[in-house]
Amino acid sequence: MSTEEQAERGYSMKVQRTEGVNKALELGCRPENIYVFSDEGISGAFLERPQLMAALNMIKERKNDIRYFICYDSSRLSRNAAHQLIIVDEIRKNGVQLIFLKNNYQDNAEGRFQLTIMAAVDEYERAKLKLRTEMGKRAKAKQLMLTHNPGIYGYDFDPKTDTLNINEDHAENVKHIFAMLIEEHKSPAEIAKKLNNSGIPSPRMKQWSRVTVRRMLSNPSYMGTLYIRRYDTRDCYLNKFKKKGEKIKVKERPRNEWIPINIPRIVDKCTWEKAQEVLKESKRLSEKRYRKDFILAPLLRCGICGGLMNGKAVTKGDKTYRYYFCPEKYKSVKQGGCKAAFIRAEDIEKEVWNKIYNKICIFVTKEADLNKAIEQYMSDRQNEMESIFKKKLHYIIENILCGLDSEDKRYVYGLLISEIIVADNMITIKGRL
Repeated sequence: MSTEEQAERGYSMKVQRTEGVNKALELGCRPENIYVFSDEGISGAFLERPQLMAALNMIKERKNDIRYFICYDSSRLSRNAAHQLIIVDEIRKNGVQLIFLKNNYQDNAEGRFQLTIMAAVDEYERAKLKLRTEMGKRAKAKQLMLTHNPGIYGYDFDPKTDTLNINEDHAENVKHIFAMLIEEHKSPAEIAKKLNNSGIPSPRMKQWSRVTVRRMLSNPSYMGTLYIRRYDTRDCYLNKFKKKGEKIKVKERPRNEWIPINIPRIVDKCTWEKAQEVLKESKRLSEKRYRKDFILAPLLRCGICGGLMNGKAVTKGDKTYRYYFCPEKYKSVKQGGCKAAFIRAEDIEKEVWNKIYNKICIFVTKEADLNKAIEQYMSDRQNEMESIFKKKLHYIIENILCGLDSEDKRYVYGLLISEIIVADNMITIKGRL
């Protein structure tokens, strides 16, 4: 069952499970043949609930063995009328009897009509509940009270007063993090490493990461003002059950909808602004180094999953090795992680450059020098053989291209290539070549 229905109707998972099992026993089922599926904390408005899908798959695979599909309430089957009809049809076509503990359902035209009406009512009630909840949050926010625990490291949330109080130990860690950035000139990655080596627990009691440190250093709430109702996160909690293209994105509300709430200050405004300057400069230098070290990163696309590839440097002993990889590779098998292999940067950069080098005819970076040289030899084309002209032109281009640095090559790639698809050691270059 979902948490919203616990609040609305007052029945728990334990009650539903007990009554469902008792009903199965009453129908003559043996305890070892009773299977319980429960989607805890997931709204009935969502169709592709993991346990619901598992139950339907079992019915499909073992339709000769399954006799009853027992559901506590029609709203638990679905709170969407269209979804409910789909699920009921899937149960019926496999010869399984659908039973609701709290609804008198008959598997006929009249029963299905009543079920549709109940689903529509449930959908309406859910929308009304969400509206009341939203209005309550807005009213609370206008009274300058927190509507939820924002979970900011350095503070403790008091649910009785809906306020934040400074956690002195954590606040000292926050100040130390800002000091390491500004005074010790450490990067977020170096700060995270130092915190881990010191045995200081992270906000989630795990290892500190570069991302966590940067997020903290960029949080303006530490100056004493927390903005609530800044982001629209409705239904984002369901993203873990949605496919990649169906996920709901967090949206930033218009500035005039933000509500500022004063909270205890941990760092002063001058310190925070200085930290932003340092972060901005370090990001610029990092991007510059990244562009220099991985000049193909903006162009490489995985031929297996279609995602953009990134660059990664790995240090082993005194040597550093560069690779291009697909970020989707780091997803779990359950999430469908990509199986693309790591690619040595030196190998693919050399191969791509050779392909361009062999096909290039006019290179515009050294346009003035090249045009001058071409004009000098153009007249020769009238009197000399085609092959001799091509050899001279190739010689001109070769001398120009040999002196290019990484930024020049990046410019060439931008002019001539739209994307590079890599799959199974095969490289496909798309663009103007």
